[in-house]
Amino acid sequence: MEKNLFAGMKRRKQPKKLKAALNHPEADKLLLEAKRRSHPYFKIWLLSLFFGCRRSELAGLKWTDIDFENGLVKFTRQNIPGEGLVEKLKDEDRVVSIPSSLTPLLKELRFQATSEWVIDIDCHYWKSGHQARVLRSFCKEIGIKEITHHQLRASHITLAFFQRSFSIGENYVV
Repeated sequence: MEKNLFAGMKRRKQPKKLKAALNHPEADKLLLEAKRRSHPYFKIWLLSLFFGCRRSELAGLKWTDIDFENGLVKFTRQNIPGEGLVEKLKDEDRVVSIPSSLTPLLKELRFQATSEWVIDIDCHYWKSGHQARVLRSFCKEIGIKEITHHQLRASHITLAFFQRSFSIGENYVV
C-alpha cells in the first residue's frame, strides 16, 4: 500500500460502554413479575426477548406476519416514532422462528386480539418511542439490572449465544 488508510483516525477518548444484558434468571424474573402483575408491557417484553426484535419492528408487526403453521415470524415493516409506518425493502425482511414453547401463548394472544397489530396498546411512552423509561422503572422496582428496551435485543442475543434454551416461555399461560 502506498498510503496508510488509518492515518489521521482518532481514538475514542473513553472506551465505549458495554451494553448491559439480562441473564436467564433476570429475564425469568422480568417476565414472571410482568405476567403476575398484568403489566401492559408484558407482551412487548416477552416478544422482544424471544424474537430479538427492535421496538420499531415489533410496533410494525401484524398478525398476518405470523405463520403459525411453519412457526415463523416475518418482520416486513417498521413503525418508527415520528416517521410512521415504513415498509422494509424485500432484502431487509427478517424471518425469525417461533420457539415451540411460545406458540400456545401467541395463539391465545391472537384469539384475544382486537386489532390487526400484534402490539396495540394506547400508551404515550410506547407511541412516542420512550418505552425504555417504563422498562427501566420496572426493572428497578423488581430488583434486577436496569436496562433499556433495546437492551432486550442484546439480552436475546446474549441468551442465545450461551445456547441455553429459553425455558421462560413455558412458564406463561394466558
